Amino acid sequence: MNTLVLIPGSRELRYSFFANQRCLYSGIEHSYGGHTAQDVAFALRLIKVTLSGKVQTRSPHAIVMRMVHGANEFAGPVRLDLAVRARLERLVPFLPTRVPVELHLLDSLADVYPSVPIILFFETSFFLGLRPSEFLYGIPADLSNESLLRRYGLQGLFHERTSQVVAQELAARGKARHARIISICLE
Repeated sequence: MNTLVLIPGSRELRYSFFANQRCLYSGIEHSYGGHTAQDVAFALRLIKVTLSGKVQTRSPHAIVMRMVHGANEFAGPVRLDLAVRARLERLVPFLPTRVPVELHLLDSLADVYPSVPIILFFETSFFLGLRPSEFLYGIPADLSNESLLRRYGLQGLFHERTSQVVAQELAARGKARHARIISICLE
């Protein structure tokens, strides 16, 4: 299975192309940084041209994209469809500098790779299971009654995978009891 993985940043678009879980090519597209719909579409077309020259294979069977913010809307990965896109539109007020750019990217993906399924992963989904004492920490009490005001956290995909690897390592060493792990991402 051929998979294109996209990690949009604030100034560039990181991408990798996998065939049968083996990375064939990775790169960074810097023309993505303007954040207009035209910039995003141009960057995606450059990636497609670059991949066609570097990877001797056809288009991807699936596209996987990291999304920064899913709020309470997305507790895990989802396949993009019209209903999911409408839910993403409602998240623009939460992160107005990133979500619109990600929406431009999703629209461009549909144009550049029509009929290829797009799977979205959300950085914030890892933190949805937090207790109120954890997701309200640092928020003034008079504001904490607002249902939409809470701490979401970022880099959830990193923390989730790190926790899994540490738990596997502990189990391999015979220390499979419930571990309390502190995971810090210095990005």
